[in-house]
Amino acid sequence: MKPLRDPVGAMVAEVIEQTNADLPPGMRLSHAASTRLLGAGRTIDSLGLVTLLAALEHEVSRRFGVHVSLTGGDEDGVQDIETVGALTAYLRLRVHRTRTRTS
Repeated sequence: MKPLRDPVGAMVAEVIEQTNADLPPGMRLSHAASTRLLGAGRTIDSLGLVTLLAALEHEVSRRFGVHVSLTGGDEDGVQDIETVGALTAYLRLRVHRTRTRTS
């Protein structure tokens, strides 16, 4: 998996930091690719996750001009976003695919 510091990965890390500022210490997320967002072992609750996903949708649109729906409804559907790494890879794919189509 690519490092998180490409433009999409950096954006994900920034949004995680912004979201963490509003979360209690026990629910804050790490930037590590293996950090769980869903299922056993996650620290973030459903409201925190929805807040994170909505902020990511907004930032992807603002920074890259790409519409994504992380709660479903986009053309690819959301596949596996159980970890920060999987979510970042999905966003990279969507940004790259959309930019490739419009070039």
